[in-house]
Amino acid sequence: MARKVITVQKLNTVAGSDVTFENVDIANGMQFPNDGRSFLFVQTTAGGGIGVNMVSQPDAVSRLGDIFSSVGASKTRSFGPFQDSKIFGDAKGNVFVDFVNATGGVTVNQVAVVSV
Repeated sequence: MARKVITVQKLNTVAGSDVTFENVDIANGMQFPNDGRSFLFVQTTAGGGIGVNMVSQPDAVSRLGDIFSSVGASKTRSFGPFQDSKIFGDAKGNVFVDFVNATGGVTVNQVAVVSV
C-alpha cells in the first residue's frame, strides 16, 4: 500500500498555533514533503512507546543510513529539520518515516509535521 501523507502545518510564531496530531500508520508507513524547515513530532500515550525510523542515505558526513529512535510512553519527541533532501527523502523530496515496535495494549501513537 501507499504511505500515508502527513499534512505539514505552518506555524504562526507571533500569535501562536495549535498543532494537530494524526494517528500513526504503522502498517504502511508515512511521508511528508521535505522543505528543509519541517520538524516531525511523535507523541505517545501512557500505554506504551514506539520506534521511529527516518529513511536516509549514507553521506559524506558519516551518516550510515536510516536514523532510528525510540519514543517512550507518555512522551512527545521532535525530529528535524531535515535540511538535505539528498539524504532524507526520495527523488520527489519526501521524507519517509516508518514506525516499529509499538508497545502497550491501547496505545494511540500520533504524529504532526510543522514547518517554520
